[in-house]
Amino acid sequence: MTTKTIHSSAAGGWLAALALALGAPACDKGDDDTGGTNNTSKGSASASASSGGSSSSTGVDPSLQWYSTCGDPVCSGYNGPWDGVPACAADQKESYSCAEAGIECDFMNECNARLRCASADPKLQEGGCPISRARFKEGIDYVDGEAREGYYRQLLDLKLATYQYRGAPTPRTHLGVILEDDPAGVWVDGANDRVDLYGYTSLAIAGVQSQADELAALRGELKALRAELAAVKAGRCE
Repeated sequence: MTTKTIHSSAAGGWLAALALALGAPACDKGDDDTGGTNNTSKGSASASASSGGSSSSTGVDPSLQWYSTCGDPVCSGYNGPWDGVPACAADQKESYSCAEAGIECDFMNECNARLRCASADPKLQEGGCPISRARFKEGIDYVDGEAREGYYRQLLDLKLATYQYRGAPTPRTHLGVILEDDPAGVWVDGANDRVDLYGYTSLAIAGVQSQADELAALRGELKALRAELAAVKAGRCE
């Protein structure tokens, strides 16, 4: 009986050594009666950490997420696709996390907006989309008639030009303005080498309003002249 016990212990020790040699996990002496389960959960936690469960272990910036860009000032239908901008995948949606700042994908929006991986909403940044709600602005000063007339003159002074873009895959002639003609104009977005379309269209509004003021004044003068002429005619007939 004693001999059997000794042989059994020896066999158990030999099997344990073989299991360790083959890479089987050793029992944790700190486990309770469900030691196997505890070891599995610990192994899962370790695997999760090593596979990128923690943003610090993978170097991924947790603040990065997908944001939509401005798109066209006027929505007129999808005009894509664009070279170098792939279609968005199923896991690339607005507010979803992303890994590389600055990359974009195309979600085929009718306003031609895209998704951009960023740490802050690009629509709210300098050079982003124009926002018209008063709560987003400060120093609001409404333009009076004199200032509006000044903007109207700026509009009249704009030089229109035809041109082609360098290196365009399908060259065609465009009609527009050249920033260097008025670098300080309210319609210029010099930092981004483009026209500030919001300022540009606001100049047109100033022009329409100034013309309306001018027309109203001319109509008043015409009415007065007609009244004066009618009085002259009435005097001659007496």
